[in-house]
Amino acid sequence: MFGVGHERLARSRVVVAGAVTGIVVLVPLPVHAGTPLYHAAVQYAAGSQPRSVVTVDVNGDGRLDVVSANAGDGSVSVFTGTGDGTLVPATSIAVGGSPTTVSVGDFNHDNDPDLAITAFATPPAAPAVSVLLGAAGAAFNPPVTYPLALDALGGAVADVDGDGNLDIVAVDPFGVSVLLGAADGSFGAAVRQPVGTFLSSVSIGDVNGDHDPDLVLGQFAGQVLVLLGGPGATFGAPAGFDGGVTPDSVAIGDVNGDGHLDLAVADFSAPGVAVLLGTGDGTFAPATSYATGVVNGMATHVAIARLDGDARPDIVVTNSGTHDVSVLLNEGGGTFGPATQYAAGTGPFAAAVGDLDGNGASDLVVANSGSADVSVLLGVTPNLPPDCGAVTAAPNQLWPPNHTMRPVLVSGAGDPDGDVVVTTVTGVTQDEPVLSVDDPEIAPDAQLGTHPGEVLLRAERSSSGDGRVYRIAVTATDVHGAACSRVVTVGVPLGSRSTAVDSGASYDSLNPGQPPAAWRVGGRH
Repeated sequence: MFGVGHERLARSRVVVAGAVTGIVVLVPLPVHAGTPLYHAAVQYAAGSQPRSVVTVDVNGDGRLDVVSANAGDGSVSVFTGTGDGTLVPATSIAVGGSPTTVSVGDFNHDNDPDLAITAFATPPAAPAVSVLLGAAGAAFNPPVTYPLALDALGGAVADVDGDGNLDIVAVDPFGVSVLLGAADGSFGAAVRQPVGTFLSSVSIGDVNGDHDPDLVLGQFAGQVLVLLGGPGATFGAPAGFDGGVTPDSVAIGDVNGDGHLDLAVADFSAPGVAVLLGTGDGTFAPATSYATGVVNGMATHVAIARLDGDARPDIVVTNSGTHDVSVLLNEGGGTFGPATQYAAGTGPFAAAVGDLDGNGASDLVVANSGSADVSVLLGVTPNLPPDCGAVTAAPNQLWPPNHTMRPVLVSGAGDPDGDVVVTTVTGVTQDEPVLSVDDPEIAPDAQLGTHPGEVLLRAERSSSGDGRVYRIAVTATDVHGAACSRVVTVGVPLGSRSTAVDSGASYDSLNPGQPPAAWRVGGRH
């Protein structure tokens, strides 16, 4: 299943879910190596015991908003985003029961996001899924309930029957229920399929490449169950794969870039995350486990998203016992580095990813069940390197050739972030031989200046050649250590009306009598 980026809603048979996330199509810009990915968390009050959270543009203003499902008071909290990474205080909507997940999709094709809420029933009410159709602004219509046989632990939405309308899949401790959607945003009666015991979550994706959505269920008994989809919203018998001690949440994404969907499983008891690489036929290789915290970490939720700006999907896990989230960066080939922890609120239960402040970096939103709030961890602004495209040398020609050392300033490096840039001369070569240091009159032919980007060049050339060309190598570095490089030329022409021609030979102007480490075209004349 797919998450929500800047688009209000994704258009696909496998679409949008919140607490049970899969691929997030956010592609942030690179962050400089070694820089923390996230700023300190900022808390926003939600309802009691938020257990699920999504990011989506609910009011159509082009800015991501946040919706949490709150188990303690039977509500959802809607936070509108300002576009700078802050949220407006939440509006609470009563939905009843004890909500477990919130999923989002456009159920009635009006381009307004709609919500599907799974919940434990509060007696005497019966188990049900609540659907809130979106209205103008950030408003939602009153919830419409659709009965279920048993209380739902989780849910997801996707077009499972291929008719162009989104459907709802809800998981209870012993089976899954499918509610087929109509074009007007209503849903048919739930059709339930018994599966097994101790089920905990549901995610949706096409794991065998046949274009029919498949179900992946977390099972607290120690397995991940895969139900391959068939025509008309039918699903096959479950196939089990080892997913750790107590698999809780499952995310789906292609983490090794082979075109096949893989699984990341939050293991509540380990605590950690298990990664199962997909083969493309609906089966998975044995799990590789990664630690996400201390023994009492209690990993409750996992999401797959690009977090550090490269092309590889990373993993984020909420750790309820240690009150933080773990970020595991993809190191290529479906392997992940050690977890880095970022503090959240008390008892984080689920996380969503999106760019709340529009700076190109991924932000995290965490539902904290214990502290009745959501945490926003803004991504560190990606640092763009300096631009050396406009770097020039002034003057770019030395005349007359009177043997004197003349100052030349190399400048013009820019920085798209507006950072201060320091230009450094890293080397100078020339296409005529440098005489021995034993001749004090004319050697060396270049010296580094006292100012950034400054170099002193000797106004000299052979009287029998076609002029001398100096090549000045410079590096421009910003305050974050990112850099660009360029080589600019300065000529000493044969005559005042001619232009120096680079012969291709290369000699080190800063070290008289010593050619560079590798002589280039031409060698010594």
